[in-house]
Amino acid sequence: MHIIIPLWYNYVKGGCPIFRLKELRIKNNLSQAKLADELNMYQTSISRYESGAREAGYAELIALADYFNVS
Repeated sequence: MHIIIPLWYNYVKGGCPIFRLKELRIKNNLSQAKLADELNMYQTSISRYESGAREAGYAELIALADYFNVS
């Protein structure tokens, strides 16, 4: 059985996927506050997604993927 991980995921030690949000945000010259404002989210949520302290929900993942044009 193969597991397909979208391109906007990375692997960390132990094989746990984490969201590449920080990399995409920096590549697009966005601050956490600007990205949060663009997507009607809280800056603290963006920060927690990037640090791995919180997982983004399905709706947030879709919004972020659409924003950065990734799948």
